[in-house]
Amino acid sequence: MEYLDIVDEKGIPTGKIENRSIIHDKLLLHNEMWLFIFNSKNETLIQKRSSTKKSNPNKWAICAGHIDVNEPIINACIREAKEELGVDISIENVILFDKELVQEESNHHIAHKYYVF
Repeated sequence: MEYLDIVDEKGIPTGKIENRSIIHDKLLLHNEMWLFIFNSKNETLIQKRSSTKKSNPNKWAICAGHIDVNEPIINACIREAKEELGVDISIENVILFDKELVQEESNHHIAHKYYVF
């Protein structure tokens, strides 16, 4: 079971945690990270999502993911880049450029958007 922090509209944890599936079922607000990885030619690294993914299977996407309970968001960027893409990145090179409240039909979250070259 994956547990996540429930957050307020600024992305600040409320002190409550819940199972990821319950968070999505009840549309509870939580943090997610999006990481745009660029090379020296300003090309963006994308990946094709697995056909077994519950949301958006077989679609092209950037590196993104949930933030574990008490995990600093920038650390989640490092973790997800390694888990999803096998890419090692340095924390000092990861730059936050936007934060957005996203309210989709099946997922309400704060998207913390980062990039790295």
